Amino acid sequence: MRLRAAYFAMHRHSNRHFLQFETTADQYVLLSYLAEEDGITQQELSSRCSSDARTIGTMIELLERNGLVERQPHPSDRRAWQVFLTDTGRARHAQLRKNSEEIRDALNDTLDPEEQAIVQKALDRIAEAFTKP
Repeated sequence: MRLRAAYFAMHRHSNRHFLQFETTADQYVLLSYLAEEDGITQQELSSRCSSDARTIGTMIELLERNGLVERQPHPSDRRAWQVFLTDTGRARHAQLRKNSEEIRDALNDTLDPEEQAIVQKALDRIAEAFTKP
């Protein structure tokens, strides 16, 4: 219950923050993964974003209509699509990243570095426990 409450509090706060850019927290996460590694497949994005393929597909369609991403057929898998940031998408991500510093600062101010490491390790272990086949 605490994990859920913390997640939703942070998610609501982030969505309110990104509203001025007509972007959601989930869209920011997707753009961030593409900024780290452009050209990954929709399936890989679903995995990294911890979301289902349908939700990611809908989000990509919206981002594509807004000119932030583009899809291209995968060169070796005819069933897969690769997703790329456009120049506009890359600029938007940079703007969102810079503008979201206050969110990251608030998180960093909440816990000292040792506590942050403990929480991160615990969250990784929880995620791993529930993603094993």
